[in-house]
Amino acid sequence: MTESPAMPSLLARALTRLKKVVLGAVKRVLSPRAYNALRYWIFFADLAPYASFLRRRLVREQSEKVSIFIPSYTNTTFLREAVLSALGQTYRNIEVLVMTDVPECGAADVLRDLLPAIRFFAEPTLHRERKLNELVRRSSGRLLLFLCDDDKIDRTFVEKTVYAMRKHDADIVYSDMRVFGDRNLIAACRWESPFEEGSPIPITSLYTRSLFDRVGGYEDPLGDWGFWWAAANMGAKAVRVGQPLFHYRVRPGQDTERMGEEGWREARAIIRKRHGAQQSAPPGDAL
Repeated sequence: MTESPAMPSLLARALTRLKKVVLGAVKRVLSPRAYNALRYWIFFADLAPYASFLRRRLVREQSEKVSIFIPSYTNTTFLREAVLSALGQTYRNIEVLVMTDVPECGAADVLRDLLPAIRFFAEPTLHRERKLNELVRRSSGRLLLFLCDDDKIDRTFVEKTVYAMRKHDADIVYSDMRVFGDRNLIAACRWESPFEEGSPIPITSLYTRSLFDRVGGYEDPLGDWGFWWAAANMGAKAVRVGQPLFHYRVRPGQDTERMGEEGWREARAIIRKRHGAQQSAPPGDAL
């Protein structure tokens, strides 16, 4: 059955009439001051959903472009999932750039039907961190976001982090993390955690291009750990969205497993030598 166009307006009028009847009944048992307080409460409660909608609408219509980078290193098993999570954002002013090691890795075939919506590059001669820097160089967004080829982001990740960045005038916005795959849990990320123990926030955190320029990009072999350490020592402001908007996949053979304790010690020594001791101040939460 086709719904009549008049149905929504009829329902609205019926609800308004019912509200008046209820308020009339309540008025007889409440004091004038309590009755007026209730009326104001109902009025603002009615506006709350619209305020949320307008906030999201305002963020979506902003002119600032967000560049989402997905570097891929021969493993294309989960690449399509990562790209689709980037393309499915509620914040629409984005560009998605994918860079692989070699054309023969199969990424082009996996993403063939998505190529009009993404920019795809193959750079076999660039090391991991240099790939990250090259992706930034080829992008045009003022806000930057890296996503590993086996991870995903919630469809509201960009919308909520852009909103938090504007609200708090931040350089970096990160979220909590949903771990899935071989393990399943929710992890709270903290910028104020000791950098000596590892990167305190994921590489998948929104930050400004101006911060990238100030830090000087990613360095071999430090990756995001060294980048965040340098940003903290420069006084970068980071805020947290306390929702698990970043989805981190745990699987065998990841870089964190292959490095081993000796690799972590060497990386820590290099970072300390280049950037000095940690000097960050704890920020407040955003949402």
